[in-house]
Amino acid sequence: MIDDDLYHMDLKVKGFKNAIKCWWRIFTNKPHHGSFEKSL
Repeated sequence: MIDDDLYHMDLKVKGFKNAIKCWWRIFTNKPHHGSFEKSL
């Protein structure tokens, strides 16, 4: 039971880090982000 809880916590942390990396790429890649806004 404790192992399952640790596993779920690890997945949440990894998912959170991946989300931050994704947003960081969007914010730092400004030319691409600008073209994305124009296409909307």
